[in-house]
Amino acid sequence: MHRILLFLLFSAVGSGFVCNERGAYTPTEEDRRVLGAYASLALLYDSFPPTKSQDSLAIYQQQADSVLSQFGFSRIEFRREFESLINSPERFQPLFQELSAEIRKKMQKR
Repeated sequence: MHRILLFLLFSAVGSGFVCNERGAYTPTEEDRRVLGAYASLALLYDSFPPTKSQDSLAIYQQQADSVLSQFGFSRIEFRREFESLINSPERFQPLFQELSAEIRKKMQKR
C-alpha cells in the first residue's frame, strides 16, 4: 500500500499539486470515474506479483483492460482523461485526498 501512496504523492508533486486550501471546484462525475478507474488500477498493480514473464504481463494487461472497461474507458481514453486531471491542479487538488482515502478503504477490504 505504501508503494501506491508514494506513487500518488510523486504524481501529485510532478503535476504541480500544492497543498493549499481547497478551491471552490466541485469534482464532476467524469472526474470521479477517472478517480475510480485509477484507484482500481493502482490496487491491481499493487496485488500483481512482480515478473518479467511475457505471459504474466499479458495477463496483467488483460486484467487492466478489464478494469478500464468496467469504468467505460479504453487505455487511450483513460490516459488522456487522467493526464488532463493531474495537469489541472484546480481539479486534481480536491480529488487527491479522496483518492488516497478510497485506496486505503479498498486495501482494508482485502
